Amino acid sequence: MAPHDFDASTPPFESVDATSTPPSKDIWSPSVYSGQVSPYVSVLATEILSWLAPTASDHILDVGCGDGLLTASLLPRVASITGVDSSPAMLAALNAAAPSIQTHCCSAATLPESLRRGAFTAVFSNSALHWILAAPPATRLATIAGIRDALAPGGRFVAELGGAGHIMEVHTALMAAVGQRGVAVPREEQPWWFPDVKAMRELVEEAGLVWVRGEIQARPTTLPQGDAEGWVRLYGAPFLDRVPEAERESVVKEVVRAVEPVGRREDGRFELGYCSHQLQVMRYAS
Repeated sequence: MAPHDFDASTPPFESVDATSTPPSKDIWSPSVYSGQVSPYVSVLATEILSWLAPTASDHILDVGCGDGLLTASLLPRVASITGVDSSPAMLAALNAAAPSIQTHCCSAATLPESLRRGAFTAVFSNSALHWILAAPPATRLATIAGIRDALAPGGRFVAELGGAGHIMEVHTALMAAVGQRGVAVPREEQPWWFPDVKAMRELVEEAGLVWVRGEIQARPTTLPQGDAEGWVRLYGAPFLDRVPEAERESVVKEVVRAVEPVGRREDGRFELGYCSHQLQVMRYAS
């Protein structure tokens, strides 16, 4: 697609206060996330982007856009793209790199009314929904209902998230490490939700969307730092924060030791067992 002319002075959607405080602790660092621990996230999005199939007439809402590497890459291919994320640090990186992209600092579970007017031809989310939907079922439903309301009639919602079986080895090791220190993390307080296809389909259909397709693929992923330590420090923060600060370093080391023999490959690489859940749904045309 040829690049379009984007006039940032006349945004197609009403802005909200991008400096508002998000509802939870901001654990994200753009330099650590994209520069060190997870530079592969946007690279691995090729297939889900083919499902999205963006066109020059699309107005897209990116839910959980993070630092916007993927969001900004879509900008030349669509009419407009708007990013939503709860991390001020990640949005600051996106705003610096692509100031013409409208951004909203808020929880996807409570999209502002300005984004729920059925103005988007597509809603997109990559590697974020398993965090966003880690909430009681009623909150999950409200999140998907907000996405439904953001879509124009006939619009599509395309997403990739962690699916059933995702990162089981390190998830189990984190649970065991904090459990040995007297900290229980019950199911309803887990920081992630990794649904199977049936559970995801039931959720989106309950919200009034039309299921088109969905699948889970095993996708063993090589960690660029050579072991799990950086991954555990970033993504495991919701577990680490539950133990006294003086014990967190020992938890990290214990988890890294536990997963080392599972993830180390013969050629020296270290992999985690990612399971990619891709889905495509639509809003009724009327």
